[in-house]
Amino acid sequence: MAKITFLNIFALIMELFYTNNVLDKVALFDQQESVHCVRVLRHREGDIVSFTDGCGYLYSAKIVDPNPKMVKLQILGREEGPDK
Repeated sequence: MAKITFLNIFALIMELFYTNNVLDKVALFDQQESVHCVRVLRHREGDIVSFTDGCGYLYSAKIVDPNPKMVKLQILGREEGPDK
């Protein structure tokens, strides 16, 4: 697995989503984040996105279910943020 770094995330993707619903290798976006992700930004299944859990971690994840009510993600990597 490629090393995910804070700078790589922001250099490649200027989007950062939020969810605290993280379970092992799966994460779920709430309806507000999901609508923004799939309807506003038009992300699709297979797209790679970045998010934070609000506890100092940054994640890279692949969209596996782009449902606008609850996006399901497969976590690809996790890194401590710059302030942790």
